[in-house]
Amino acid sequence: MPTLQVTVSHQIDKEGARERLQRFIEDKKHLYGDHVKDLEETWDGHALHYSFSAKGFKTKGILTVEETHVVLDGTLPFAAMLFRGRIEQDIRTALTEALA
Repeated sequence: MPTLQVTVSHQIDKEGARERLQRFIEDKKHLYGDHVKDLEETWDGHALHYSFSAKGFKTKGILTVEETHVVLDGTLPFAAMLFRGRIEQDIRTALTEALA
């Protein structure tokens, strides 16, 4: 399965970034919960391991909070490869807003 990586800088401390991301994820679960199936998420320190399926496509990855940036390393279903650039940009935009 193809992979993607998105890195977003932030200006807040590591714990503050993690807390903002946790709130962001909770908000998105309430908004899109009916579109996401088999959601699994586990925080291990400052790394979120996740997996879910949406519209029949499965994905998984790790969102890691560092001192000055966050990195999302994930998989991308083959069927979504045509939209890779748009998906990466949407993720980058969402993470930037969450960390603002």
